Formats: sequence, structure tokens, C-alpha cells
Amino acid sequence: MTKSLDLEKRVKFLGWVAPSELMHYAARSSIGLNLLDATSQSYFYSLANKAFDYIQARLPAVHMHFPEYEQLQKAGPVGILVPELTVRALVQAVRDLEANAYYRTCQNGCERLAQHLTWEEEEKTLLNWYRELATLHRVRE
Repeated sequence: MTKSLDLEKRVKFLGWVAPSELMHYAARSSIGLNLLDATSQSYFYSLANKAFDYIQARLPAVHMHFPEYEQLQKAGPVGILVPELTVRALVQAVRDLEANAYYRTCQNGCERLAQHLTWEEEEKTLLNWYRELATLHRVRE
């Protein structure tokens, strides 16, 4: 389809890419795509790692309109949320995201969130949670 639409210069299919190379490609991209099937409750209630990769790369993305992505969007914004996984919804989302003013707003949102959504910050939260859990366990004994 890419060939028949003469989009080979704009759309690249790379196949498997080593995790260490992902940021290189994200930095050269215009829009990230985080497309998941709503039939899986696991996908519906979680955040894919690529959402954080896109934020760290300051790359606005199209995400599914699932609860956790809605929270990211409220904190950002970080891109466009699509209500369904259809061609029509994706085309409209990409067009909306390409609007220069909104694209820059999303880049700025990614920039702000990138400072806080890091392993170093999450590590503090996780360690505090473990300490509280250990304290509760000691209290029960």
C-alpha cells in the first residue's frame, strides 16, 4: 500500500529494532503511533512503554483513548487520543496532530512530562511504597 500510494519516502518499515536504537529513530520521526486493541483489558488499563519513549523523545503521538492515556493527555498534552482503531480515526488524528500550533503544544507537554516521568523519579515512589509495606508487615507481627 505504501508503494502504491507513492509514500515510500515518508513511511518506513524497519522491522525489529534493538531497544538501544529506538531513541535514534524516534528523534528522526514526526509522530509516534501507539495503537492498541481495546478488546484486551490489559491494554485498556495500562500504559505501553512506547508512550514513555515518545514522551522522552519529545515526540507527539497518537494514542488510544484509554483511561491512563487520558491522564497523560490531561497532564501534557502529549498528542491525540483516538476513540477507535479505524482508518478514519487515525487519518483524522494525524491531520489534527499536524496542525503546527497544536503539535508544538504537544511537544511542550512532552518536554514538561519528560522531566518527571523517569525511572529515577519512579524509583523513589517504588522504594517508598516498599518501605510502607515493610512497616505494615512489621506492625502485624
